[in-house]
Amino acid sequence: MQVNLPYSVLLQNNLLQGEVLTATVLQNVDGGYIIDINGLEIFAQSDLNLEPGNLLRLKVIESTPSRLILKVTNTDGRAKSIQDEQTALSKPISSVEIRAAFKLLSKLNLPATEERLSIVSDLLSGIANKDESPDSTQNTSDTSRNLAIRALNLIYKEASSDNIYYFALSLPEYKTVYFRVSDGSKANGGKPLFRLSFIVETGPLGPVLAEIYHTGGSTYASLTFEKRKDMETARKSLAKLGPEASSLLKSLKMQVGKVSKRDFFLKDLDSSGFSPGINLRI
Repeated sequence: MQVNLPYSVLLQNNLLQGEVLTATVLQNVDGGYIIDINGLEIFAQSDLNLEPGNLLRLKVIESTPSRLILKVTNTDGRAKSIQDEQTALSKPISSVEIRAAFKLLSKLNLPATEERLSIVSDLLSGIANKDESPDSTQNTSDTSRNLAIRALNLIYKEASSDNIYYFALSLPEYKTVYFRVSDGSKANGGKPLFRLSFIVETGPLGPVLAEIYHTGGSTYASLTFEKRKDMETARKSLAKLGPEASSLLKSLKMQVGKVSKRDFFLKDLDSSGFSPGINLRI
């Protein structure tokens, strides 16, 4: 159940996480229900099958000055039995895609139904696992790609204190290259940091993660390879440039590490803010 209120009375009561409230379903109305919480008659929307007279026990999941998130736990014996709004998902509820889908639907104020969660999580999974190498024959529509990018940007706007933004460019040698821009201080010990990141499928050298940083008035760059021999090959090629190499290329840091598109898109999503089973929001 999701509830949208212009009322601030409940939020001003300093409700604590875990506190339990009681609400009564007063009547069915077009598009939802009228419920009573602490004497306030509130319009609510829910995928639950509610009936007038239902007494709901509502557990406080999160209480801040700007919002109140509740979960319907049970009803009394006078009303039709209502189960917690647990979504029967085909994917584990702990997966990053599902957590991100919950965040997006919450941001858009949409009920977290099985169909909606599957659509969003499949979009995110598709962009995180899609092969964008030059020889790839996999075909993902531009519409799906653009929807996934827009979804990611909305999710990160809600989930991260740093400004994180994704965009995609179609390049002649590659079907699509995805770029990530982050501008904040959380990832740099409180110091302002601008970072541009992208992954390129190079073919012979495998996937390479390129990152350009700007902090403290200085600019740095790094390349991450999955295999040491590929890193050494790139290092030798760079050395052959000699005086023609720019100062940024000369100071380029090369390292070996995991290069994962899934991590590139989803790793920094904050799982601590996800509360499964939430079904009422104020």
